[in-house]
Amino acid sequence: MALGCALAACTGPMRLDETASIGTPSSGFLRRAVALPPDAENYRLLRPNDPTNFGTPGLVALVVEIADALAREHPGGAPLIVGDLSPRHGGRHPRHLSHRTGRDVDLFFPMEDDRGASYGGAPGVFLDRFGRLRENRLASALDLPRSWTVVRTALASREAEVQWIFVENGLKARLLRYAIGTESDPEIILRASWLIRQPTGALPHDDHFHIRIFCSPRERALGCVDRAPIWPWVDEKRELDVMPTLNDGALLSLMEEDR
Repeated sequence: MALGCALAACTGPMRLDETASIGTPSSGFLRRAVALPPDAENYRLLRPNDPTNFGTPGLVALVVEIADALAREHPGGAPLIVGDLSPRHGGRHPRHLSHRTGRDVDLFFPMEDDRGASYGGAPGVFLDRFGRLRENRLASALDLPRSWTVVRTALASREAEVQWIFVENGLKARLLRYAIGTESDPEIILRASWLIRQPTGALPHDDHFHIRIFCSPRERALGCVDRAPIWPWVDEKRELDVMPTLNDGALLSLMEEDR
């Protein structure tokens, strides 16, 4: 028996109070979801009265971490504008084909006006490949330092492993160009070049970041499904994460079954 096949048995049955992301981001549901609190100093919910601010513990913690990093590294900037996560019980979302299992979130671009004042983006504030408003290029632009902080914090987070950051291709190029001149960690730039992408078969994502995270080891044991690709650094970490979940008795049992 392969070690990964026994993971569910080794981690134990689902607890009654446990959050579970079941299925894939586009086909599944969410059990005992965690709500992203509507009132916070460093972020604002785009739709505070719309019940689509639920996710896994990892996703909710990631959003808070990104918002706090923006406030800490760019004091005086506008709060992060947070769009949709998932409905309370997951499943079909009124505005998305994905966002069904608590592992997707939309974060609107940090922007700056023609005087350099910070503000948060919103649906329909579309940018061209130069990071300028399509309809009035002189009015405002993508705030590159704060936008890169969103990306870097997501990629370096210990709260969750990010699989994708969906963004229009031209904006990806601007973000990477900015990172090459400012980012001290080349590994973060490499990861960004792989997992920032413009989605296929969907809108180009030229007004917000769409961040998707992988299942945690525990969530995978309970029925959470990751679609490829699994990035090399995530795959390596998973191999290390499996071992602490196995007690001595479980390891001996696995060894006996493999003989």
